[in-house]
Amino acid sequence: MSTTNTNQQESVIAQWATLPQAERVPFLQQHAHLLTTDFFNELKDEATRHIWRDTDHALALAESIVEAAEKITRHPVHRALGLMAIANVYAFGKGHFARALGLYRAAVEACIEGNDHTYRINALIAQVYVLGMLGRYDEALEIGEGVRRMAKSHNDWVTFVRASNNMAIACQRKGDTATALEIYNEIVAMLEGQTSFRSEDERTFHTEQRFRTYLNRSNALRDMDRFHEALDSVFKALEIANTLSGSIPRGKAFDSIGITYFFLGRYNDALHYFQKARDAFQEANAERDYIVEELFATQCWLALNAWDDVIHSAQAILERCATFDAGYEFEMAVAHLYRAQALRAQGALDAAQTDVARAIDLLTQLDNTRWLAVAWKTQAQLALESNDLPNALHFAQQAMHIFENQQLPVEYAQTALVYAEALERRGNIEEARRTYRDVATMAEAEGLDWLAIPALHGLGRCACAEQDSENARTFFESAITRIEEMRTTLALGLRATFLSDKLAVFEDAIRLALQQNNPLETFYLVERARARAMLDLFATQTDETPIKALDENDRAIVENINTLREQLRWVQQHLAHNIGLDYRDTFTEERRQQWQAEARTLEQRIATLIRELEVRNAAYRQQPLFATVERDIPDLPPHTNLIEYFTVDGVLHACVVQPGGHIEIR
Repeated sequence: MSTTNTNQQESVIAQWATLPQAERVPFLQQHAHLLTTDFFNELKDEATRHIWRDTDHALALAESIVEAAEKITRHPVHRALGLMAIANVYAFGKGHFARALGLYRAAVEACIEGNDHTYRINALIAQVYVLGMLGRYDEALEIGEGVRRMAKSHNDWVTFVRASNNMAIACQRKGDTATALEIYNEIVAMLEGQTSFRSEDERTFHTEQRFRTYLNRSNALRDMDRFHEALDSVFKALEIANTLSGSIPRGKAFDSIGITYFFLGRYNDALHYFQKARDAFQEANAERDYIVEELFATQCWLALNAWDDVIHSAQAILERCATFDAGYEFEMAVAHLYRAQALRAQGALDAAQTDVARAIDLLTQLDNTRWLAVAWKTQAQLALESNDLPNALHFAQQAMHIFENQQLPVEYAQTALVYAEALERRGNIEEARRTYRDVATMAEAEGLDWLAIPALHGLGRCACAEQDSENARTFFESAITRIEEMRTTLALGLRATFLSDKLAVFEDAIRLALQQNNPLETFYLVERARARAMLDLFATQTDETPIKALDENDRAIVENINTLREQLRWVQQHLAHNIGLDYRDTFTEERRQQWQAEARTLEQRIATLIRELEVRNAAYRQQPLFATVERDIPDLPPHTNLIEYFTVDGVLHACVVQPGGHIEIR
């Protein structure tokens, strides 16, 4: 084709894409001499490119291609290309997979009618993707393997890569992550070895496939709990995404980064990237990607114990999924499981069990063994909540077997915690202790503090049961330190819920100190727990509201508190924006610990000044930053001072200072 004809075609396609819908087919009629099969393929590619910018516009363009084929050329292959363009919009933009599958199959039939092999293969490759999304894995893999054999025999790297990527996605959705990773590694090797291209379009395709493969490879690595390798791969994908047009590639990379940071326990960073992904998907009207991102954000809220947010988000996801014809069974199953876990935490066990049952039905239809194991883990948690220890052990063992076979150590460890607690409650302390120890060792080796905390807590309880007070204290202290370190990396509004299920660690440590008749240790732990819970609650409720001085003599203290609060906010923001936005940055572990220590120091100074203001004037308690407990300790002898009170196992205790400075617990 001459340069003049190429330029003319490009000009016509560019104009066609900007015209009102009613004018597109008449415009193409005016250029009927250009309407070859290659030209229709260019129209299809132009419509597909618009998916990343505006799916509704892309659909309108695709529909006009079919109309032009039917009214102008009446060529079956031209119509097939239009059908494929429409199917691409439904599959990759709108997520209507069943509708897309019907269109791709119609395109295959049209290509057979027109005796065209190349575009028939393209339509078959697309079917591999949508069949995988619909849970029809065997059909997807059979078609994909046939295409790959043909591509290898013709040294066709483009076709081989496209078919392989879609097969790997089907394997991942099936739960066969190891096979998916093997395929992705094979694709990466082929793409990185490809340095010569027959056209600029082939070079562009190469770039897009490198992005797609590194992204999907990252997801597979993360599913196998190889988090730092996953980050390497997804940051490579993000680097490539920044060279591509449209916001969806960046959104997909942001989403994958956020998910990986979530599993590393870096929730602030995860939510930061989830928001960037949400913005990118909304910009492009990418409904399915938005739903998937919402699922991962919901999982993050679950880890932060924000139960109401989880329930609301899961319900919204289920309602969105219900508007599609098919292809969202997996997303619906996951939403049911997340809602079940939130309902369990709120004590609504029957409603939680209903959600788990619905999830199991959907996952059984999809033959997704990995997520069925997640459902069994949830059933084990529900059984544990009801003190049904035999079923807790049964379901946990079922899930652990699957996770072990699929080489998923983090999922295995999470389930092992449920198993260990059931053993502990049955009095099998020795086996429970071994299981907790295995989880703690794995979590510490991988730097997963969120997983180490419950394991260390369990080890502390087991040590208490064995009358090993010294080791119990060590385990509790180690768990508390990790709680405090994780807490300082979270935004202020996230801290109160995060801490809500971890105060039990403080309570068990306090109980141990009481049993040992150690008032100083008891007082220290009580203050440590209450100071953090109090400050988190204040930060959540008062946000940026400064304290107001009620008396001129108090102004210096009030100004000092407000200044310290500003300093604390700055330190917290510094931590949030520098820890892990790129895990390869220069923000060292030593610097991180320095900032966390500074945050704790500022909190302690603020708490001390707040108490001083309360002593000066009880009216300060009416301001949002102050809270009081209205319960009095009876029979407080003369000349003694009450400095703290708290409850353990429903019994009210008091830290009392006797004349001469001696502290005792009552």
